[in-house]
Amino acid sequence: MATLKIVPRKGERPNTKKIEFGHDQLDKFSPAGYRERVIEEIAKLPGVTIGRSQVSEPSSVGFHLANGKGPKDAFLYQGTIEFAHIHTTGFLHISMPVSLLQPLIENGWAEFHPVTKRQEFYDNILMLYAPTTEEELEFVIEVITVSYRNALGESVIK
Repeated sequence: MATLKIVPRKGERPNTKKIEFGHDQLDKFSPAGYRERVIEEIAKLPGVTIGRSQVSEPSSVGFHLANGKGPKDAFLYQGTIEFAHIHTTGFLHISMPVSLLQPLIENGWAEFHPVTKRQEFYDNILMLYAPTTEEELEFVIEVITVSYRNALGESVIK
């Protein structure tokens, strides 16, 4: 069972471009090296492969799980094996269990992806803001790990 203790994120939310295709974080990016550290940590999870995103721009790195037994909405789009991807500036798009959506948003860590309003997309896709401190980096890795465990088919609680 995966658990996540959600604490309030410090500081103001970053500015974002709230459009369906091109949903982007506009400021408060991750320091150099943070993106690589996230990728390295997630690559250590059993069954995860790292590669080009199946659903985003070519510079985004996707986190894929081929043998996931989780619900369909544990992945970013129908027929894909990608549960999250990270953009060059450190923010992520991620599929999260429904029980964690509002707590992550209310505590300043995330916002809904605008595609969640479209019928062909799942309604549990978030933008997880780029970590800007070591503390935020550790928490973001925990959040991604919970998404991974959901994709595996494990139960998740907050």
